[in-house]
Amino acid sequence: MLKCRFLLAGITLSLLATSCLTACVSMGKRLPWETPSGDETAEAKRREWAESTLRPFRTPTLKPPKNRYFKVPGHGPVVAMTFDDGPRPWTMDLLDSLKERNIKATFFVVGRAVATYPEVTKRIVAEGHEIANHTWNHPKNMARMPERVVRKELQACHDIIVQTTGAVPRLFRPPGGSFTVSQSQWIYDEWDYVNIMWSVDPLDWKRPGAEVIKNRMVEGAHDGAILLAHDLHQPTVKAMPATLDALMAEGYHFLRVSELLALDRPEAQLTVFPARVVKKSEAQDVEIQSQGAPQTPEVIKARVVQP
Repeated sequence: MLKCRFLLAGITLSLLATSCLTACVSMGKRLPWETPSGDETAEAKRREWAESTLRPFRTPTLKPPKNRYFKVPGHGPVVAMTFDDGPRPWTMDLLDSLKERNIKATFFVVGRAVATYPEVTKRIVAEGHEIANHTWNHPKNMARMPERVVRKELQACHDIIVQTTGAVPRLFRPPGGSFTVSQSQWIYDEWDYVNIMWSVDPLDWKRPGAEVIKNRMVEGAHDGAILLAHDLHQPTVKAMPATLDALMAEGYHFLRVSELLALDRPEAQLTVFPARVVKKSEAQDVEIQSQGAPQTPEVIKARVVQP
């Protein structure tokens, strides 16, 4: 009897040791970007997230510190313009509007739509916009879905984005915002995904009209806002030129979501040039830097008067 107790105790201690070792190794894999600077190996790990993210432009080198964001306030008049549920053929018109204004946006695409409209998807990435995961089938309530189904939805969309564009998404938005805290944590830990919500919603899916959409976007906009719209709907696309012009007139600068999240780290630094209306042939990318002194440039602190 005594031997059995000692044997059970030994097995228990062995299992605990294995669990602790596994947890430590797992933690080491999850947090390479938190390692101190100065060590070349550590520096390489810190950059893993950025270098595996988006091919056409260099994203911030540090993984965001939180697994979910609604906004990133406190850094001046910067906003992120996001579009969900596409692409669609009329997304081409939206891309024209963005290009003419030198504005970069983030597109949360549905996998089925990417498979249907690959050329539109390729143009999104080719013109320097950020592309992100919005599931394969756009299910209504992911918070109540089994984990295996959630994984299948994310994996299918992830794969089609990579196959179509060569870009590896690192941002995810759940349809309707239905996602639990624990779900946000595991996609952050295991997939390096950050759950992106929003702080301004014009309810454009109800088709209230272009003027209403514009007014709701402009009135709701604030420093560090993540603006939600849907290029699934043609009326929204038609409302965008006036909406973007009005936001520019208010002095807002447009960042891709990854660039906005970079401001949530004290060591991040961005140099942003204001959007402007230009001829299509003259449209240029927004220059971005994510290293340097821990400060926010004056160009972000102060509103820029548009010419």
